[in-house]
Amino acid sequence: MLLAADEGEGGESLRVWEFAGPVVVAGRSTRIIPEINLEYCREQGIEILRRCSGGAAVVGGPGCLMYSVVLALEGTEE
Repeated sequence: MLLAADEGEGGESLRVWEFAGPVVVAGRSTRIIPEINLEYCREQGIEILRRCSGGAAVVGGPGCLMYSVVLALEGTEE
């Protein structure tokens, strides 16, 4: 969604979803080694993903709603 918006495609959008199983989503600046227990994640089969936005790592899974919002900046008043 973000890449399409950067290319001027897709328009404004809201996407809501949940993961089928547990997952760790690291932020752009998250330091994987000190902040995420890799051994535990491997043992439990928990996938580790990285998002393009900032912020800390989060845990998602069934019942945890995630969302993405893309809004146009053009045409807005400052």
